[in-house]
Amino acid sequence: MHTIASITNALFSPTAEWRTLRGVVVEAEAAEGARFLVGNSSVVVAARIEGESVMIKCYTRHKPRLSQIYGKRYHPQELAVYNIMGERHYVDCVVYPRIAGTPLDRVLADKRCDIRRIANAFEQLSRILLDKPYAHGDIKPENIILAEDGQMHLVDWDAAFVPELSGEEATEIGTAAYQHPLRTAKHFNAHIDDYSIAYLLTMLRWAEIDRSILDSYRLNYSFSPSPSEIFSLDRTFVDHLATRFASLGKAREVAIARLLLSPTVALPTLRHLLQEPIARTDTPIEVEQEAGKWGLRCNEGWVVPPLYDSILEPRHDITIVGIEGYYSTIRLFSSDIYPLGRASRLKLYSDGSVSFVDEQGEQQFVTIDDILQ
Repeated sequence: MHTIASITNALFSPTAEWRTLRGVVVEAEAAEGARFLVGNSSVVVAARIEGESVMIKCYTRHKPRLSQIYGKRYHPQELAVYNIMGERHYVDCVVYPRIAGTPLDRVLADKRCDIRRIANAFEQLSRILLDKPYAHGDIKPENIILAEDGQMHLVDWDAAFVPELSGEEATEIGTAAYQHPLRTAKHFNAHIDDYSIAYLLTMLRWAEIDRSILDSYRLNYSFSPSPSEIFSLDRTFVDHLATRFASLGKAREVAIARLLLSPTVALPTLRHLLQEPIARTDTPIEVEQEAGKWGLRCNEGWVVPPLYDSILEPRHDITIVGIEGYYSTIRLFSSDIYPLGRASRLKLYSDGSVSFVDEQGEQQFVTIDDILQ
């Protein structure tokens, strides 16, 4: 095992010895998001290799799975280091493209952060990842870069599952603050990110409606409650959160929040929940049920995903949906939701306007202009 000091000295030495890499220039002063990082088992530096901006990760000890995980980015026995006796040894390195951006933990620490933009970007990243045959293994804000173009990218794939490792056990099980409490080394497949995605996305969506969640995050650089605390609270927290989401017509968030109490580490329905609806159709739209929930479907797929306890046939591209006792109007082919609360005697008119009786027993009328504003 090599020391952090010996690796750092080698990296910043003007006579650094690289076994196969050529034209390496380590940058002492790196741009935002490309930092000099020291961990328990590695050193990461920003560098340029023959003019290309990269990050180089150097390991204190050999990790046999890095070759399967990183492929050609893995450079075994690459950097020469010297111990206090002057003996030369070589350390393994991984080289990967540098992403211009900011780590998500630092983004969330900024009181000015656009939490909706952040949540949307993470949801898009999650869709991409859940469609892949591999998994990251340690999803958390510190391992996510929010790039300058608004997209998110994962870094530090050392705990990843790839198909070549099927049948093996995990050598790392991720950070407990973002993992299913029952996850062990035996849980090692393409589903190991499911719970981390569900948890982090739920926390981000919760922060959209309650900014105090971010104040709590900034104190400890972690969300509260943690996964283990959620399980210890039984259904109390999840029921409270699901009710908040339901009152705003956020059925997808309700369903994902409910997954946080899953008795299994894998969440096979998560990918389905995150699928985007059809953007536009000229084919007939019909009310349809799937797995006990209602949605609107056309020939190309779901216009409104089957996430609701009830739904009405649309009028003027407006429908009324019900979830856990709350009702909302939804504008088709958009993200527009108009919450109606715990309504009754709902009626949807041909022009898209709505009448209903509210919780106080008062008759209410909502025009199409109210819904679309």
